[in-house]
Amino acid sequence: MWKLILLAPLAGLFGCGLECNLMYAPDHLGIAFDPEITAEGTWTFELSGDFDALCEVDLPVPDPSNMEYTPCGGVDLVDLGLSGDGVGVTGLSIMDEAPASVTLTVSFDGSVVYEDTLTPAYDVDEPNGTGCGERYGTEVTVVVPDP
Repeated sequence: MWKLILLAPLAGLFGCGLECNLMYAPDHLGIAFDPEITAEGTWTFELSGDFDALCEVDLPVPDPSNMEYTPCGGVDLVDLGLSGDGVGVTGLSIMDEAPASVTLTVSFDGSVVYEDTLTPAYDVDEPNGTGCGERYGTEVTVVVPDP
C-alpha cells in the first residue's frame, strides 16, 4: 500500500497534462484582390517587410491546369491565387508567417499600379488544444486599380 501512495504523485506527472494534437496549423495571411486582376499582360507582385517575395505572372495563363506553374519562383511560403480558368489573379497567400506589416507593390508591364503597407489585425486561435500553441491568421482585401 505504501508503494502506491509514493508512486501516485509520479503518475500525475506522466499520466496527466495537456491534450494536444499534432494537426498542421500554420500562421496565415491572405491578401484577396477584389475585383480579381484580369488585365492581359505581365503582373508583378512584390512583398517586402519581415520577408521578401516576388511573384510574376503573364495573364492569361497559357495552361492553368499545369500544376508545375509556379509564378512565385519557388518561394515556398507565398502562393499566387489564380482563377480556375487562368484569366485572373484572385490574391496572395502567405503561409507559416504572420507579419506585423508587409509592403505590397503591384506592377503591370513594368509600371507600379498599387503600393501600400498592410498592417493586418490577426485572429488568434489554438487549433491543437488550449495551451498547445497559438495560430495567427487573417485575410485582407485590396483593390488594385486597372492599369
